[in-house]
Amino acid sequence: MKPYYFSQRAWNSICDHWGTPQFQTKSLNGTKARELVEFTPRSGAKPFDQRRSEIDAEREAKGEMPITDDEFMTFVYDPCDPAVKELQEKMAQIRSSQAELTPELSPTDEPPSPRTQKEIQLKKDLQVTLQAIPPKGGRVFLRPNETLGEIVGAREAAKWAKQTVQPAPVDIPDDIFTIMSKILDAVQQMVRSLPTHEVKQSVLDEQVCNLATATFPDPSQQSKQMLYVRTASSLLLQVLKDSDRIIVEETSLEKAKGKKAAVLDNRGHNEGEEDPDAHLFPLF
Repeated sequence: MKPYYFSQRAWNSICDHWGTPQFQTKSLNGTKARELVEFTPRSGAKPFDQRRSEIDAEREAKGEMPITDDEFMTFVYDPCDPAVKELQEKMAQIRSSQAELTPELSPTDEPPSPRTQKEIQLKKDLQVTLQAIPPKGGRVFLRPNETLGEIVGAREAAKWAKQTVQPAPVDIPDDIFTIMSKILDAVQQMVRSLPTHEVKQSVLDEQVCNLATATFPDPSQQSKQMLYVRTASSLLLQVLKDSDRIIVEETSLEKAKGKKAAVLDNRGHNEGEEDPDAHLFPLF
């Protein structure tokens, strides 16, 4: 299978690289990631927000309204893809039901200004998108580089966070299952001790990791610590809801600092050191 333009020495070198455990781990992670992709982009390497801003700039120059999510989806994804077609049909049904509930302007009402009309369209468009595909990790479908909090504000984002689908049940080994009640009690006490009604995700991550470390302090019990984190995290959303707490959005910088601190404090890895178990039990 060696390409003709590869020297034997170069070919042997790259084959050795492909055979290393580090590359095998990355390859396995990539395979799993591709299996999770619902829609395959076809618009090239430019970020979605850059694509959208370019299209909107062209439309604004022509005096047209910004591109809708439905139109943008057919631009960045293959409209013949069955998954895309199904999503478009769902969005069309949601948009139709919204139109039935929207009262029409009476002849005496003044039409909205172009700016107001643009804001109304963007808001309706976003509502349709959020109902069709609820935000995952605070990210909005077709707007992956913007958090929901940045688009609609922290308070509105918290409302959507409560409406998102609950995570799939976690497979719990027997040694963790036997202490489920203790984990639940610990999570409830942790949430009740929070000083404010609104809490950042990084704070929750750190607190859950601290609970896991306190329960399994031995460094050799790292796998049990990670199982504890997964189990506690599966209980956390309901406990937050019962305790009238909400998760507020964080900036990208805050998230990066929080994840780095959690890894350094609770996993014991140095900066730049690869975690061999990261692909098995990702934190959040």
